Amino acid sequence: MPSTPSSAVCGMCCPISLRSTSDGKRISGIAFLFHAQVPGSTVSRAQDLLMKQVELERIVSFGDTTECVLSALGAPSKVYYAAAEPMLIKRGADSEQLRGLQPHFFFNYFSLGVDVCFDSMTNRVSKYARCNFSIRVGDEPLTLTPTSKRESFIDRFTEGTDMATQQVVLSRNEKRSRSDAENPFGSTVCYGTNQVIVEVMSNGLIASVTLF
Repeated sequence: MPSTPSSAVCGMCCPISLRSTSDGKRISGIAFLFHAQVPGSTVSRAQDLLMKQVELERIVSFGDTTECVLSALGAPSKVYYAAAEPMLIKRGADSEQLRGLQPHFFFNYFSLGVDVCFDSMTNRVSKYARCNFSIRVGDEPLTLTPTSKRESFIDRFTEGTDMATQQVVLSRNEKRSRSDAENPFGSTVCYGTNQVIVEVMSNGLIASVTLF
């Protein structure tokens, strides 16, 4: 990879690469490599404005606190909380308990292409645990998994079948103020049957599955 020209750095930290770090047995975190500029070692007044380009490495490990991440990477572009209030559809005796649960949250670094997940109880970096679901839809041999794409199941969720319902476009920005950042993934489309609702992103991958 060619080196970053000094004119492109302009006194900022420019990301070069990311690599995983290991404790010898398993992945322990991510190392970020940056290009940055620091004042040169010269003492001549004529060259006071000369800047020297250096490489900096910052490491974020599982178990780091929010303060450690802020110190290493700076303030995030946005903080995202995983749980959405509209999903709390049950308002029975346990509604107050449901409201009291704190969701996990993410530091979104758009310029780095990285999201850092924090545990809500410890405020430390945690691993994202994907739910490896397997859901059978209808009587035919159709099974939904995290890797299923729209074309593999759309026939069972479109009009013309006994179980299908009308598709709905879902925009998660409807109830947010205009000052909030837009959802980079855009609107999603929900397809449903009489017991399953599948939320699909624009790339055809499943964003969420709701059973009722």
